[in-house]
Amino acid sequence: MDRALFVASDTGRVVHTRTGYDAFVPAELPPHIDWDNRVVRAVETAARAVGEMNALMSSDTSGRFFDLLMFKEATGAAFAEGQPAALEEVFTAVATGECVSRGAQLALNYVSGFRHVEARLEEMPLSLRLIREVHHLLSRGLEHSGSYPGEFRRSQNWLGLEGCGLADATLVPPPVEEMKAALDNWERHLHSTDSFPSLVKVAILHYQFEIIRPFLEYNDMALLAVMPFILRELGLARQPVPVIAGLLSKRLREYQQRMLDVCQRGAWNEWLTFYVFGVAGVFHEALDTVERLSALRVQQLDLMQGRSELAMQSLDAAWHQPVLTVASASRFTGSPAARTAPTLGELVDLGVLEMREQSAGSVYVARDIMAVLEQPPTLSVGYPPFL
Repeated sequence: MDRALFVASDTGRVVHTRTGYDAFVPAELPPHIDWDNRVVRAVETAARAVGEMNALMSSDTSGRFFDLLMFKEATGAAFAEGQPAALEEVFTAVATGECVSRGAQLALNYVSGFRHVEARLEEMPLSLRLIREVHHLLSRGLEHSGSYPGEFRRSQNWLGLEGCGLADATLVPPPVEEMKAALDNWERHLHSTDSFPSLVKVAILHYQFEIIRPFLEYNDMALLAVMPFILRELGLARQPVPVIAGLLSKRLREYQQRMLDVCQRGAWNEWLTFYVFGVAGVFHEALDTVERLSALRVQQLDLMQGRSELAMQSLDAAWHQPVLTVASASRFTGSPAARTAPTLGELVDLGVLEMREQSAGSVYVARDIMAVLEQPPTLSVGYPPFL
């Protein structure tokens, strides 16, 4: 790491360790920030987007749209960790019980981690302990020698080009002892009351955790699984809507550069504008997706007029899990396979499902639902250029 790039910043300090390398230790939170009108506009835009999503998701009493958004978020989070997985691949793994890639397994682990946080918050507050529990779940089935699932790192990590070492790394996070102090400060700031708008506080917390990088791997995903609950904790969201990974998966390089600019130049305004406008963007994209799903749902319900109760239940199964097998549909509807199989065939004839043969047997794909989830958003948020 080139210490000369960091010495002019007041957002942290460079330390030289006994083992001979330099590392960056972020300053304690809260920072002093003189934000400008760009940040104010970003906060106003994002607050409106979050409010619109709150209203829309309140009407989703069945949770079907929420489940679809969560799986979409899981694939985005896996991509941010360098383990891409197609959304259909992840749904197929749920239906068949067979996971064929690390990316799909990581996405499924994210869903488990998210649900774990949801359940645990009934008995404990948001905390570093909870984040460690999420990390343990993220690593399930993906452990390898040298990793410590659910534990903060005991050795140094670094960021940079593939194959680089500590000497030529772009950023070396704080050494272990400094990391522990920084994490304690991060947790205290999470629960503190200060004058920052909630969206600005979220952006600061996100930045600081990423710079501390307390795990040897899966730092992004561990934070992303908890971030929707932080939004709720700070009063921004009525329920924890999982959408933030979209910011990382679509603009990962700029995301990393904006954080590095804070470390090296104290460029808080650039980071806050980028992040908060990014939050507005991903919430608008989620709104667009849910609205298109709602329109598709109405069309399919019209198509299903006069069909049997089991056919309607099977349609609901597809809305919760857009890739089905006879067995998974039977579990959802509670009907025997002998009745479920011809019902799925009926939905194939109507064009609601598409049957495909795979090594594990036949799967039924709700292609129209998948198409909406995979379609690029039709809405965008104006993102001001940095001057």
